[in-house]
Amino acid sequence: MKINSNVSLKDKHTFHCECYAETFIEIDNEDDLYELDSKYPDIYKKAIFLGEGSDMLFTQKYLPLVIHCNIKFIELLEENINNVIICAGGGTHWDDLVKYCVENNLWGIENLSGIPSSCSVAPLQNIGAYGAEFAEVAYKIHGYNFKTHKKEVFTSNDLSFSYRKSKLQQMPEIFITKIEILLHKTPKPNLSYKDLKNKFQYKNPSLKEIRNTILEIRNNKIPNPDKIGNAGSFFKNPICSIEELEILKKEFPDIYFFPYTEKKCKISAAWLIEKAGWKGHREGDAGVSPTHSLILVNYGKATGQDILNLANKIIDSVRDIFNIELEPEVKIL
Repeated sequence: MKINSNVSLKDKHTFHCECYAETFIEIDNEDDLYELDSKYPDIYKKAIFLGEGSDMLFTQKYLPLVIHCNIKFIELLEENINNVIICAGGGTHWDDLVKYCVENNLWGIENLSGIPSSCSVAPLQNIGAYGAEFAEVAYKIHGYNFKTHKKEVFTSNDLSFSYRKSKLQQMPEIFITKIEILLHKTPKPNLSYKDLKNKFQYKNPSLKEIRNTILEIRNNKIPNPDKIGNAGSFFKNPICSIEELEILKKEFPDIYFFPYTEKKCKISAAWLIEKAGWKGHREGDAGVSPTHSLILVNYGKATGQDILNLANKIIDSVRDIFNIELEPEVKIL
């Protein structure tokens, strides 16, 4: 465990807005958490748990206490003829895990290639992209409970996964230390996303072909956060009933939506934002990406508050035009 004071978080989150941690603690192994718990009673009430910072927007100049998971490993736990259980440390880069699984011919998370997340955040946010979600492979989630002062293990059923949500979001006392995912040895390509379906309609793609295609799609649409600060999709796709959709289609026949359940659908937040005229809009160094309207960007010197002000203007605009309330996907602090 390493403890430092007055640490800049500019390079520890993907928006790269300036913010400082008055105390910054790095957790290198699970035993560190027992020591931390004894030094700082009720620490979960004061601390921000930080992974790759790809799900956060810091609007404050200072945060009192930030704890970063630096537990990094990938290992095979169990396997049988059909399936494999892989375990990864919470501080492991998510895409390092995806790359490992693809290289070892294990199916299940290839559609989640390129997401700038840590493995500890994957179950928290139920990360998803291109027709896939973490919930589909979740097996066990390990964490330390700062309330009970014990390690805990959660199954997928325990966490009530839904669209960009899990029960862990209501459990701030849990510090995620490692995850287990269940993958397949036999090919199970998920080609539900339109671009994948079109590209591979006449062939059965390999894992590497799917991963490379996903990375290509992301690179064409999503700015590299190391060059232009962003957190990927800033807003969730709003969910509405089929009846509500039919009303919207009368006024907006070209509205873009996705099936969600038998009685509900997801409306494209990117379509709403672009239709409202925000794509490529810029206010100082805060802006909306010209390549993807769902992505808010920091062109260099924008503060977190600058990004939030722009986000609120977009929310108001979409509400006024469509009577739909956009909800941020990122955590705003």
